[in-house]
Amino acid sequence: MTIEWDETLRARSTTVNPRGGWTSGGRSLSGAEQRTYSDAGYWSITCTVPIRKREQALAWRAMKARMGMAEPLRFKMCELWRPEGAADATVLLESAAAARTTQISLASSNDPALELRAGHYFSVSGERLHLITRVISHDEELQYWDEEDTWVDPSPWWEGVLITDAVAIFPPLRGALAGGTAVNFSDLVCLARPEEATSGDLDLDLGRFADVTLTLVEYL
Repeated sequence: MTIEWDETLRARSTTVNPRGGWTSGGRSLSGAEQRTYSDAGYWSITCTVPIRKREQALAWRAMKARMGMAEPLRFKMCELWRPEGAADATVLLESAAAARTTQISLASSNDPALELRAGHYFSVSGERLHLITRVISHDEELQYWDEEDTWVDPSPWWEGVLITDAVAIFPPLRGALAGGTAVNFSDLVCLARPEEATSGDLDLDLGRFADVTLTLVEYL
């Protein structure tokens, strides 16, 4: 089963970093280094959670034990720099995308309009976290309905302006996605597991208080 992040646990700080983008064979005697780069990679997440109440201590113990039994955690990430209007916007995958692709096309309306930029996080499938590394193209098209025409376009339909953004992403898609799949810029989630068995150990001061640091890696 998948562990849901307990609502009583509020991370005081969260750091999300990409890992595994390149490997090195080491440096030669001349000091030169040869690196092999890949567009593949994974997320490393470190969060610090204050434990001050009974329900927080109990929730943490249960979550830690379940992660130790190889159950993945659906980690919810707090992100301040989301696109403006992300909570009310509808963003969909414009067309089907294959697993491991690093470029996708997103469709949204202008009500509210989102200005997608490199550096924005988003989630798909309710468990995968991605980052826009580059906005390749941006297009806006006024949509209108002609009663005499047959609607055959597989792209999403909105009354008004259809906004299409082609973007490069990290990491690659973890699985194939159908056109019309929801893309969430507000509720950011990453399926993860502890980096080490001892990560997130609970050491209570006076049997009551703790500031627990948990390091996670993306569950693959």
